Amino acid sequence: MSINERRLIQLRKVCETTVQIMLKSMEMPITTTPEAITVSEHLQRRQAFEDAIANHRLEGLAPSAEARLLFEQFVEGELTEEQLMNAVLGR
Repeated sequence: MSINERRLIQLRKVCETTVQIMLKSMEMPITTTPEAITVSEHLQRRQAFEDAIANHRLEGLAPSAEARLLFEQFVEGELTEEQLMNAVLGR
């Protein structure tokens, strides 16, 4: 396996773990269509995202720019939990 393939696998795991950490910390039901979110929901998503990123940084890891964009879309309410997970996992 090449270095690039290993790096891609590692980045995918970081993204998947970030999503799992975010959703677990928020204890939210999974929805399938984006809905308007409240300010408190937005703040909760933002905090969960920042906490997940901080956890990965402690391990010397970070999500790709593409993954960060997906997480940002989730924080802003443009993606559901299911859409975020599918996009990160490439489904």
